[in-house]
Amino acid sequence: FSIFMIDPGGHALRCAFGTEAGVTLPQTQLELSDPNANTARCVRERREILVEIDPEDSTPNLIPGTLETLSLLFAPLMIGERVMGVMTVQSLAPHAYGERERLIFRTLCAYGAIALDNADAYRQVAATLKALRATQAQLLEKNVELEKAYKALEDVSLTDQLTGLRNRRFFLQHVDGDVSMTLRRYDEPQRPGAA
Repeated sequence: FSIFMIDPGGHALRCAFGTEAGVTLPQTQLELSDPNANTARCVRERREILVEIDPEDSTPNLIPGTLETLSLLFAPLMIGERVMGVMTVQSLAPHAYGERERLIFRTLCAYGAIALDNADAYRQVAATLKALRATQAQLLEKNVELEKAYKALEDVSLTDQLTGLRNRRFFLQHVDGDVSMTLRRYDEPQRPGAA
């Protein structure tokens, strides 16, 4: 059992998952243009391919380290008209895949394509969120820097550069508040015990 996915460039298939007799298959990559690879042919023709090999013949295009199979079934993983990859099952038995098995395999491929597409969409959303969070953190950091710079500029604009004392602008910004505070204190009755 193997699942091959089309690479981002759209020129090759890479084995995303493969197992045989409980052992993980080696990572392989096939060019979509390979005329001898049934996996690539399945993508190019966008259809299911059943290959039956005579027990007297050897399995063509055998992945190194795998068993020679006699029944090979390939089906495209499709979402609408878009082919994402290929799923394949292979058997040591001749004529292992009748119409019932092929129908089950087609259903498995349809659900598998949906699951893989959803996983890909989730990865894209997660990557986008990560990028947005990084951008947000950078913007917050820059905002803090800008606030510090604004505060520094405001302080400079309120202070005389020669004397270091507050200037006329500072006086004009604060005079109304200071006068109001002074008048409130003057108008308040003296508290008991205050001298």
